[in-house]
Amino acid sequence: MDLLLNGFNYKRCYIVTPELFFCDSVDLLSTLRQFPNFIDVPSEQLKWFLDRAEEYHFAEQTTMTRSGEPIDYLTVLLSGKIRIDGGAADDIIVYDVPGAILGILPYSRMKAATFPIISEANTTVLRLHRDHLRSMAEHCYELTEVMVRQMTDRVRDFTRQIQQGEKMASLGRLSAGLAHELNNPVSAVVRSADALKSHMKATPERFKAVMAINLSEDEVDLVNELMFRRLKQYSPTLSMLEQSSLEDDLTDWLDDHAIDNTGELTESFVEFGFTLDDLDEIGDHVSEDNLAAVLGWIVNN
Repeated sequence: MDLLLNGFNYKRCYIVTPELFFCDSVDLLSTLRQFPNFIDVPSEQLKWFLDRAEEYHFAEQTTMTRSGEPIDYLTVLLSGKIRIDGGAADDIIVYDVPGAILGILPYSRMKAATFPIISEANTTVLRLHRDHLRSMAEHCYELTEVMVRQMTDRVRDFTRQIQQGEKMASLGRLSAGLAHELNNPVSAVVRSADALKSHMKATPERFKAVMAINLSEDEVDLVNELMFRRLKQYSPTLSMLEQSSLEDDLTDWLDDHAIDNTGELTESFVEFGFTLDDLDEIGDHVSEDNLAAVLGWIVNN
Protein backbone atom coordinates (compact mmCIF):
# COMPACT_ATOMS: atom_id res chain seq x y z
CA MET A 1 0.00 0.00 0.00
CA ASP A 2 1.35 3.43 -0.93
CA LEU A 3 0.99 6.39 1.43
CA LEU A 4 1.61 10.02 0.56
CA LEU A 5 2.53 11.94 3.73
CA ASN A 6 3.51 15.60 3.58
CA GLY A 7 4.92 15.18 0.09
CA PHE A 8 6.92 11.99 0.82
CA ASN A 9 6.03 8.53 -0.50
CA TYR A 10 6.09 5.61 1.91
CA LYS A 11 5.89 2.30 -0.01
CA ARG A 12 4.70 -1.11 1.12
CA CYS A 13 3.52 -0.07 4.60
CA TYR A 14 1.68 -2.93 6.32
CA ILE A 15 -1.01 -1.93 8.80
CA VAL A 16 -0.67 -4.01 11.97
CA THR A 17 -3.02 -1.94 14.18
CA PRO A 18 -4.90 1.30 13.51
CA GLU A 19 -1.91 3.18 14.94
CA LEU A 20 1.14 1.02 14.17
CA PHE A 21 2.77 0.50 10.74
CA PHE A 22 5.78 -1.51 9.64
CA CYS A 23 7.47 -0.29 6.46
CA ASP A 24 10.16 -2.12 4.52
CA SER A 25 10.55 0.53 1.83
CA VAL A 26 13.88 2.05 0.99
CA ASP A 27 11.95 5.30 0.44
CA LEU A 28 12.12 5.95 4.18
CA LEU A 29 15.89 6.09 3.87
CA SER A 30 15.70 8.74 1.16
CA THR A 31 13.09 10.58 3.21
CA LEU A 32 15.36 10.72 6.25
CA ARG A 33 18.18 11.86 4.02
CA GLN A 34 16.11 14.95 3.06
CA PHE A 35 15.85 16.10 6.69
CA PRO A 36 18.62 18.56 7.68
CA ASN A 37 19.35 16.64 10.90
CA PHE A 38 20.30 13.49 8.97
CA ILE A 39 22.07 14.84 5.86
CA ASP A 40 25.56 13.95 7.11
CA VAL A 41 24.66 10.65 8.79
CA PRO A 42 26.05 7.60 6.90
CA SER A 43 23.45 5.46 5.16
CA GLU A 44 24.31 2.33 7.12
CA GLN A 45 23.53 4.17 10.37
CA LEU A 46 20.19 5.38 9.03
CA LYS A 47 19.43 1.81 7.95
CA TRP A 48 20.34 0.67 11.47
CA PHE A 49 17.83 3.15 12.81
CA LEU A 50 15.07 2.16 10.38
CA ASP A 51 15.58 -1.56 11.08
CA ARG A 52 14.80 -0.96 14.75
CA ALA A 53 12.30 1.89 14.60
CA GLU A 54 8.54 1.54 14.29
CA GLU A 55 6.24 3.86 12.40
CA TYR A 56 3.15 5.18 14.19
CA HIS A 57 0.23 7.25 13.00
CA PHE A 58 -1.79 9.42 15.38
CA ALA A 59 -5.09 11.03 14.49
CA GLU A 60 -5.72 14.72 15.06
CA GLN A 61 -5.96 15.78 18.73
CA THR A 62 -4.73 12.44 20.06
CA THR A 63 -2.83 12.33 23.34
CA MET A 64 0.37 10.51 22.42
CA THR A 65 1.74 10.52 25.97
CA ARG A 66 -0.08 11.61 29.11
CA SER A 67 1.47 13.66 31.87
CA GLY A 68 3.38 11.37 34.22
CA GLU A 69 3.62 8.47 31.76
CA PRO A 70 7.09 7.07 30.94
CA ILE A 71 8.99 8.54 28.00
CA ASP A 72 10.40 5.39 26.37
CA TYR A 73 10.88 6.42 22.76
CA LEU A 74 13.14 8.59 20.67
CA THR A 75 10.72 10.09 18.15
CA VAL A 76 11.31 11.53 14.68
CA LEU A 77 8.45 13.51 13.16
CA LEU A 78 7.69 12.46 9.57
CA SER A 79 4.59 14.59 9.05
CA GLY A 80 1.97 16.45 11.04
CA LYS A 81 2.24 18.55 14.17
CA ILE A 82 3.03 17.68 17.80
CA ARG A 83 2.38 19.96 20.75
CA ILE A 84 3.72 19.72 24.28
CA ASP A 85 0.73 21.12 26.16
CA GLY A 86 1.51 23.47 29.03
CA GLY A 87 -2.11 23.57 30.21
CA ALA A 88 -3.23 27.02 31.30
CA ALA A 89 0.12 28.45 30.24
CA ASP A 90 1.23 28.81 26.64
CA ASP A 91 2.36 25.70 24.77
CA ILE A 92 5.91 24.88 25.74
CA ILE A 93 7.05 23.50 22.37
CA VAL A 94 5.36 22.87 19.03
CA TYR A 95 7.01 20.49 16.55
CA ASP A 96 5.71 21.00 13.01
CA VAL A 97 8.83 20.64 10.84
CA PRO A 98 9.40 17.17 9.31
CA GLY A 99 12.55 15.64 10.74
CA ALA A 100 12.12 17.19 14.19
CA ILE A 101 13.44 14.98 16.98
CA LEU A 102 11.81 14.69 20.39
CA GLY A 103 11.37 12.29 23.27
CA ILE A 104 14.16 10.37 24.98
CA LEU A 105 17.69 10.95 23.68
CA PRO A 106 21.04 9.20 24.29
CA TYR A 107 22.48 10.08 27.72
CA SER A 108 19.27 11.89 28.66
CA ARG A 109 17.93 11.37 32.19
CA MET A 110 14.34 11.96 31.09
CA LYS A 111 12.02 9.40 32.68
CA ALA A 112 8.44 10.66 32.40
CA ALA A 113 6.39 13.30 30.62
CA THR A 114 5.95 16.51 32.59
CA PHE A 115 3.13 17.69 30.29
CA PRO A 116 0.84 15.87 27.83
CA ILE A 117 2.20 15.32 24.32
CA ILE A 118 -0.57 15.78 21.75
CA SER A 119 -0.81 15.31 17.98
CA GLU A 120 -2.20 18.65 16.84
CA ALA A 121 -2.93 17.26 13.36
CA ASN A 122 -2.83 13.84 11.70
CA THR A 123 0.72 12.87 12.55
CA THR A 124 3.16 10.15 11.52
CA VAL A 125 6.36 9.46 13.45
CA LEU A 126 9.20 6.98 13.70
CA ARG A 127 9.80 5.67 17.22
CA LEU A 128 12.94 3.98 18.54
CA HIS A 129 12.67 2.35 21.98
CA ARG A 130 15.12 3.43 24.66
CA ASP A 131 16.51 -0.14 24.81
CA HIS A 132 18.34 0.54 21.52
CA LEU A 133 20.05 3.78 22.63
CA ARG A 134 23.12 2.13 24.20
CA SER A 135 23.72 0.15 21.01
CA MET A 136 23.28 3.33 18.98
CA ALA A 137 25.98 5.07 21.00
CA GLU A 138 28.33 2.12 20.47
CA HIS A 139 27.83 1.57 16.74
CA CYS A 140 26.44 4.78 15.21
CA TYR A 141 28.73 7.68 16.08
CA GLU A 142 27.36 10.28 13.63
CA LEU A 143 23.75 9.37 14.39
CA THR A 144 24.42 9.62 18.12
CA GLU A 145 26.14 12.96 17.56
CA VAL A 146 22.96 14.28 15.93
CA MET A 147 20.89 13.16 18.91
CA VAL A 148 23.27 14.61 21.49
CA ARG A 149 23.25 17.91 19.60
CA GLN A 150 19.47 17.86 19.83
CA MET A 151 19.72 17.37 23.58
CA THR A 152 22.06 20.34 24.04
CA ASP A 153 19.78 22.48 21.86
CA ARG A 154 16.84 21.40 23.99
CA VAL A 155 18.63 22.42 27.19
CA ARG A 156 19.57 25.77 25.67
CA ASP A 157 15.99 26.41 24.50
CA PHE A 158 14.54 25.61 27.91
CA THR A 159 17.16 27.78 29.62
CA ARG A 160 16.36 30.67 27.30
CA GLN A 161 12.64 30.19 27.98
CA ILE A 162 13.21 30.28 31.75
CA GLN A 163 15.37 33.39 31.45
CA GLN A 164 12.71 35.06 29.32
CA GLY A 165 10.11 34.25 31.95
CA GLU A 166 12.31 35.74 34.66
CA LYS A 167 12.83 38.89 32.58
CA MET A 168 9.08 39.27 32.12
CA ALA A 169 8.53 38.81 35.86
CA SER A 170 11.18 41.46 36.59
CA LEU A 171 9.56 43.81 34.09
CA GLY A 172 6.23 43.30 35.84
CA ARG A 173 7.75 44.16 39.21
CA LEU A 174 9.45 47.21 37.69
CA SER A 175 6.17 48.38 36.17
CA ALA A 176 4.39 47.94 39.49
CA GLY A 177 7.13 49.87 41.25
CA LEU A 178 7.01 52.68 38.71
CA ALA A 179 3.25 52.96 39.06
CA HIS A 180 3.66 53.02 42.82
CA GLU A 181 6.28 55.77 42.65
CA LEU A 182 4.19 57.86 40.24
CA ASN A 183 1.20 57.61 42.55
CA ASN A 184 3.23 58.34 45.68
CA PRO A 185 3.28 62.19 45.50
CA VAL A 186 -0.47 62.47 45.04
CA SER A 187 -1.13 59.73 47.55
CA ALA A 188 1.16 61.39 50.06
CA VAL A 189 -0.71 64.69 49.79
CA VAL A 190 -4.06 62.96 50.21
CA ARG A 191 -2.80 60.92 53.17
CA SER A 192 -1.32 64.01 54.82
CA ALA A 193 -4.57 65.95 54.45
CA ASP A 194 -6.58 63.05 55.79
CA ALA A 195 -4.12 62.54 58.63
CA LEU A 196 -4.25 66.23 59.59
CA LYS A 197 -8.03 66.19 59.53
CA SER A 198 -8.18 63.05 61.65
CA HIS A 199 -5.50 64.41 63.96
CA MET A 200 -7.41 67.60 64.62
CA LYS A 201 -10.61 65.70 65.30
CA ALA A 202 -8.93 63.16 67.52
CA THR A 203 -6.86 65.55 69.66
CA PRO A 204 -9.34 65.73 72.59
CA GLU A 205 -9.82 61.97 72.61
CA ARG A 206 -6.08 61.36 72.47
CA PHE A 207 -5.52 63.80 75.31
CA LYS A 208 -8.03 61.86 77.40
CA ALA A 209 -6.33 58.59 76.48
CA VAL A 210 -2.91 59.92 77.43
CA MET A 211 -4.21 61.26 80.73
CA ALA A 212 -5.73 57.86 81.46
CA ILE A 213 -2.46 55.98 80.94
CA ASN A 214 -1.35 54.24 84.09
CA LEU A 215 2.26 53.16 83.64
CA SER A 216 4.95 52.33 86.14
CA GLU A 217 8.22 54.26 86.13
CA ASP A 218 9.99 51.33 84.49
CA GLU A 219 7.40 51.22 81.70
CA VAL A 220 7.66 54.96 81.13
CA ASP A 221 11.46 54.74 81.01
CA LEU A 222 11.31 51.88 78.49
CA VAL A 223 8.94 53.74 76.17
CA ASN A 224 11.01 56.93 76.39
CA GLU A 225 14.27 55.10 75.82
CA LEU A 226 12.92 53.28 72.77
CA MET A 227 11.38 56.39 71.25
CA PHE A 228 14.46 58.60 71.65
CA ARG A 229 16.76 55.81 70.49
CA ARG A 230 14.82 55.64 67.26
CA LEU A 231 14.76 59.42 66.86
CA LYS A 232 18.56 59.59 67.17
CA GLN A 233 19.12 56.93 64.53
CA TYR A 234 19.00 57.47 60.80
CA SER A 235 15.95 55.91 59.23
CA PRO A 236 16.96 52.95 57.06
CA THR A 237 16.79 53.29 53.29
CA LEU A 238 14.30 50.68 52.12
CA SER A 239 13.44 49.55 48.65
CA MET A 240 9.83 49.79 47.54
CA LEU A 241 9.30 46.07 48.17
CA GLU A 242 11.00 46.19 51.57
CA GLN A 243 8.92 49.19 52.65
CA SER A 244 5.72 47.55 51.46
CA SER A 245 6.59 44.33 53.28
CA LEU A 246 7.39 46.21 56.51
CA GLU A 247 4.14 48.18 56.30
CA ASP A 248 2.20 44.95 55.89
CA ASP A 249 3.96 43.35 58.87
CA LEU A 250 3.37 46.37 61.15
CA THR A 251 -0.26 46.65 60.07
CA ASP A 252 -0.82 42.97 60.84
CA TRP A 253 0.74 43.46 64.28
CA LEU A 254 -1.50 46.45 65.05
CA ASP A 255 -4.58 44.59 63.81
CA ASP A 256 -3.70 41.60 65.98
CA HIS A 257 -3.61 43.91 68.99
CA ALA A 258 -6.91 45.64 68.05
CA ILE A 259 -5.26 49.05 67.47
CA ASP A 260 -7.24 51.61 65.48
CA ASN A 261 -5.83 54.06 62.92
CA THR A 262 -3.35 51.48 61.69
CA GLY A 263 -2.63 53.42 58.48
CA GLU A 264 -1.44 56.55 60.27
CA LEU A 265 0.53 54.61 62.86
CA THR A 266 2.17 52.33 60.32
CA GLU A 267 3.31 55.19 58.11
CA SER A 268 4.94 56.99 61.05
CA PHE A 269 6.57 53.83 62.41
CA VAL A 270 8.09 52.99 59.00
CA GLU A 271 9.30 56.57 58.57
CA PHE A 272 11.20 56.48 61.87
CA GLY A 273 12.54 52.96 61.41
CA PHE A 274 10.37 51.06 63.89
CA THR A 275 10.37 47.30 63.42
CA LEU A 276 8.28 44.38 64.63
CA ASP A 277 10.86 43.79 67.35
CA ASP A 278 10.30 47.34 68.62
CA LEU A 279 6.54 46.86 68.78
CA ASP A 280 6.99 43.47 70.45
CA GLU A 281 9.22 45.12 73.06
CA ILE A 282 6.57 47.75 73.78
CA GLY A 283 3.81 45.13 73.81
CA ASP A 284 5.74 42.98 76.28
CA HIS A 285 5.97 45.84 78.82
CA VAL A 286 2.72 47.75 78.29
CA SER A 287 -0.69 46.30 79.04
CA GLU A 288 -3.28 45.91 76.31
CA ASP A 289 -5.41 48.57 77.98
CA ASN A 290 -2.67 51.18 77.61
CA LEU A 291 -1.09 49.97 74.37
CA ALA A 292 -3.16 52.06 71.94
CA ALA A 293 -2.65 55.26 73.93
CA VAL A 294 1.10 54.67 74.26
CA LEU A 295 1.54 54.01 70.56
CA GLY A 296 -0.54 57.07 69.72
CA TRP A 297 1.59 59.18 72.07
CA ILE A 298 4.80 57.93 70.42
CA VAL A 299 3.53 58.77 66.95
CA ASN A 300 2.42 62.27 67.96
CA ASN A 301 5.65 63.13 69.66
